[in-house]
Amino acid sequence: PAALLLILALAVGLSGFAWFYAAVLSKTTTPGLLNLTRTEAADKAAASGLGVDVIERRYDEVVPAGSVLDTDPGPGQSIDKDGTVGLVLSRGPERYEVPALRGRTEEAARRLLEETNLAVGNSEHRYHGKIERGSVIDTDPAAGTSLKPGTAVVLVISDGKEPVAVPNVVTLPVEEATKALTAADLRANITEKFDETVPAGAVVSQDPANGTADKNSIVELVVSKGPPLVEVPQVVGKNVAEAQQIITDAGFVPAPQQLPGGPGTVLNQDPGGGSKQPKGTTITLYVF
Repeated sequence: PAALLLILALAVGLSGFAWFYAAVLSKTTTPGLLNLTRTEAADKAAASGLGVDVIERRYDEVVPAGSVLDTDPGPGQSIDKDGTVGLVLSRGPERYEVPALRGRTEEAARRLLEETNLAVGNSEHRYHGKIERGSVIDTDPAAGTSLKPGTAVVLVISDGKEPVAVPNVVTLPVEEATKALTAADLRANITEKFDETVPAGAVVSQDPANGTADKNSIVELVVSKGPPLVEVPQVVGKNVAEAQQIITDAGFVPAPQQLPGGPGTVLNQDPGGGSKQPKGTTITLYVF
């Protein structure tokens, strides 16, 4: 019995020592690694016979990117003497750049901002000569600015080209008409046509005729070339009465100059037959 008791006592002592070794002698404390770079943390841990491993990266407003934000186990906590300390490294402040949105539709710009973890602020609207209506002109803050997540970005949206009032320039001489359009921030495109009522060089019609048009857009002007030119009939050698009828039917005004004593035949005419003249031109007939 005494021997058995001794053996039991030795067994209990050995198990107690083993427990003590496992619980105390095989352990050490985690060194303080906070705010160190990964390399610095690895060197300090190695000095205590420990390894390190990055287990997480997390945004932080204070701790610089790449430095230790937290450890597992924490500083001063127990760890196996040959254990590995888990490192939580800082990613630095959480920031997102405002994307380049110029020229995108408002809908696409809103979607992209939300995908970038930014919010959409109130929209502003402006006229723009090149960016079409409904697309983004600019952002506030500008593209490339780094912002905290959820920061509102104002979209400046195009209302298209600025409308201006179109002046009425019909019947004006073309020089005056183009000056009036230029003063209204419009441009003229000129075509010409004959017109029996509007004097040559004056505006017959315009498009648009009134209302408003986009700034710097074109107004089509039709400018009179005066009455159309018509070929004068050849009446030399004809009887004066017949000649006058022919001239009248062609839209001209006959003016006979009768020389006394003749049979009433047209000897000459001015303007001459075959020339082109505006309707209503007086044709002098020299009759003998």
